[in-house]
Amino acid sequence: MTKMRKTGFIILQVAVYLILLGGIGDLAYTFSVESIIPAHLDYLKITSNEVTPELRNLDLGFMRGIGGFLIAIGIGGLALLYGPIKSGKKSALFGLLAMITIGEGNNVLQMYLLDSPFYIMPLAYLILMYIGAILWLNGANKNIYCMTVEFGGFVLAVGGLALVVVGLFYLFGRKSQGLKNLGFLLGIGVIGVSRWVFPNVYTIDECGKVTAEFLILPTSTHYGNTMTYGSHCYLINNTDTELWVETALYGNKTAENSADEIITEAVSPKSDQKFDVISLDYFFEDPRSIRTRSRNVKEDGIVQYTVRCAE
Repeated sequence: MTKMRKTGFIILQVAVYLILLGGIGDLAYTFSVESIIPAHLDYLKITSNEVTPELRNLDLGFMRGIGGFLIAIGIGGLALLYGPIKSGKKSALFGLLAMITIGEGNNVLQMYLLDSPFYIMPLAYLILMYIGAILWLNGANKNIYCMTVEFGGFVLAVGGLALVVVGLFYLFGRKSQGLKNLGFLLGIGVIGVSRWVFPNVYTIDECGKVTAEFLILPTSTHYGNTMTYGSHCYLINNTDTELWVETALYGNKTAENSADEIITEAVSPKSDQKFDVISLDYFFEDPRSIRTRSRNVKEDGIVQYTVRCAE
């Protein structure tokens, strides 16, 4: 396990233990108060003397339910962490994130809507979870440049950024439905444009093996070149063999009408190169036959790119 993956795993453990302790705290708190939660008194604009036994039982009953739910999530999260996640199962990590995002995300929203200042606590746990998950996923590859992530980490990073955008608009535009709608649309926009902003980074450590990642933050490669945002991609050749990037044309695409899309370039050993295309399609195999299923594809054709080791 790499140092980055260990760090991510530790952060994940901290987040899950905090959720478990939070659930135990919520449950224990309900047996130590004579009235309802102070934040709930403020929201209802009443004093503790005005709380009826029925309202108290209802409020504390809900709190005990939440506490039990958080304890259950904590126990389930620890079982996933020390079982399949520790063994390297990415699907278990995604399941853990889905479980805690739905549970604690709703907890954050409801506490915020009730004017409870303690919404910041479950929000902090969620942020810790995502930081730990990104580091854990990123740490799977020993040859990463620390600013790139594999597909799972990319989804988490972009999804987290979209949630931050939406959350900020909901936070500062709480009384304005227009601002909330704008925040929601911007969040969708962040997801929509991310494919053309965060470029693919393909790393070849040996012929026949490729690691595909996404650039999250601009950085420099081991060969002194800078990788930046934009609608392009990077190919890093760590092998002692020359790599060739070539073009495959389908449908109505020909060398004459697609001259500006054709790539036939060599990437020297121990070097990297930028290509002005969104992605490279095939590595160390012949391009697959593409069946044109629509009139647009038949009329426009398709251009794809292959990477092979020089013979």
